[in-house]
Amino acid sequence: MITRSLAVALMASALAGQALAQTPPPPVDQAFLTAVKACTANVQGNLAFNPPSDALTAAGVFQADSGSAADLLAFKDMSASARIFVSTFSSSGQILAASDTTQGICRVAADDVTTPQIAAIQAAVRGLAGDWVPQSNTGGATTYSGTIGSSSQLMFEARVPAAGAGYGSAGIILTIMNPAGPG
Repeated sequence: MITRSLAVALMASALAGQALAQTPPPPVDQAFLTAVKACTANVQGNLAFNPPSDALTAAGVFQADSGSAADLLAFKDMSASARIFVSTFSSSGQILAASDTTQGICRVAADDVTTPQIAAIQAAVRGLAGDWVPQSNTGGATTYSGTIGSSSQLMFEARVPAAGAGYGSAGIILTIMNPAGPG
């Protein structure tokens, strides 16, 4: 026999499942942009990645484990003891970001993305970061740099690594730097 409270719980669960089914994750470019905005707030001292908080939820990211060994290759030059990871999901999978406040940087990586998805990510981020100035094409990665928004204080470096270049499955990596420190 199903009790009234069990029936209500089952109905609520079914409705919640329908709501989730009707809200698909955003495309990879929009999810990447969400992570970039969270990183920008982080390096400015406006969004701590630890501990988990309502502010992280409002920013569209959540605290995450560091991921698999292949996922970590995009973050290999960041101090393992200082980096704190957050993540967001897209229709194409997970976007991972890490903050290292000791270096004043925050990095976003999209794994296993296609060339058209990389182009879409670059187009989405250009709205926030302006023109991308090519810096080099060495070490298995095309590197770009520029400033974020109208701030000359915040800079970025984007890498589009070639397969097998030592960055795991990362198709695009964007690092936001705040040389002046938070604030």
